[in-house]
Amino acid sequence: MFHKFFIVKWIPNETGNRFGLNYCGLTVIYPNGASVLKRIITGWYEIFKNAPNEIKLTGNYFWRDQIDKGEYEKIEVRKPNLLKILSELITLCNLVENNDDLIILHLGV
Repeated sequence: MFHKFFIVKWIPNETGNRFGLNYCGLTVIYPNGASVLKRIITGWYEIFKNAPNEIKLTGNYFWRDQIDKGEYEKIEVRKPNLLKILSELITLCNLVENNDDLIILHLGV
């Protein structure tokens, strides 16, 4: 859901480009990257905790049938579902952040 946000470029990784998530291919996130990712996701959690129960987000711009007429994707999520996912990601980051034997493996989009 959040893969298109610019902040993914802030996450240190050890696969090729050194920062960000690879959209195509694997990204390995070690404890230092998990710490950064956790702080970002925690910020999102705090923001969305104050949102209404039905959250409406604007996604990517796309075209359907007419090449000269497009629109933004409309994403609707329920706050409890989003907060649960973000909380689980924070827990995952905590595990990796505190254990040099663990990684987060992002498989691309």
